[in-house]
Amino acid sequence: MKIYTREVMEGRRFINSEEQRKMWMVVGCNLGPVVLKEYDGLANCENQKPNRVNFGPRRQFAMKK
Repeated sequence: MKIYTREVMEGRRFINSEEQRKMWMVVGCNLGPVVLKEYDGLANCENQKPNRVNFGPRRQFAMKK
């Protein structure tokens, strides 16, 4: 297992952002119901800092099964 430093991870944050967005849309749309409820609770947290990127696409792009 490879371990990355915080600096390396932050440096990669915006690399290939369109592919990252697509990957997280697939991940988000395929979460199980229990995990999905927890994720939505975290995403709606009032103490959360404003997010410039929306990785919660389920309402916008519902995947058909």
